[in-house]
Amino acid sequence: QVGFKIPSRKLNAVRRNRIRRLLREAFSQELPALISSAVNSSARIGLIVFYKGAKDVAVERISMAQIQQDVHMFCRAIALSM
Repeated sequence: QVGFKIPSRKLNAVRRNRIRRLLREAFSQELPALISSAVNSSARIGLIVFYKGAKDVAVERISMAQIQQDVHMFCRAIALSM
């Protein structure tokens, strides 16, 4: 299971939903590998992703490739720690 938390104080609903969509898509591509690692180690995984963001980064400029790279490194670190 993966949950996402994007602060409403910093971003309006349109920007929060864009970030949430990008994160959801990136995690959906990485989850099969993460699930197979969890099954092999008989572990259960529950993730909550908190988006902090930076003040100088515009949400519109965040690309899917950037998020996929970050999520890939994150999932790889989790799989290696199991």
